[in-house]
Amino acid sequence: MLKPIVRFLIRIKLTANHITIFGLLLGILSALFVYLNNTILALVLLYISGICDILDGNMAIEKGMSSPLGTLMDISFDRIIEVSIILAIAFRTPEYMPIMLLLLASIVISISIFLTVGILVSKESHKSFFYATGIMERTESFILFSLLIIFPKYIFIIGLIGALLILITGLQRFLWALKQFS
Repeated sequence: MLKPIVRFLIRIKLTANHITIFGLLLGILSALFVYLNNTILALVLLYISGICDILDGNMAIEKGMSSPLGTLMDISFDRIIEVSIILAIAFRTPEYMPIMLLLLASIVISISIFLTVGILVSKESHKSFFYATGIMERTESFILFSLLIIFPKYIFIIGLIGALLILITGLQRFLWALKQFS
């Protein structure tokens, strides 16, 4: 389904990194609209950003050009978008700042484990970085952020459930690594 789009983008001389940067800009713009309480525009920009996240990887694979820089940008920019959305929610609804801080902390813990496992494991995947999977992946994160944006009255419970699921993901990856390195 995405192959024609990927081939078109390659044909007009765009690179995977161009699409990654464009996705980052859209994600940050989405956060601005979260803060301004424009739910529809925030979601549309967030989803287009997510499509860019899919397209960039497909472009890199199609051209056989996965790179350390692409991996760095992909992982870093995903977190920048997540942090931007969380901060936008926290500043728009300061009464939920503690739960947003908990959500941020869970992401820091989980991504630290993810990155450490990725560095230590010598296995390769189709990406240029070993990817230990867990219960909260990119798709589930988009669902979490969508729910936080759409249902502001339920930010506390959605944020709490999200933080727990992210911590469970970190624990899954840690336990997987424990088995590998024991």
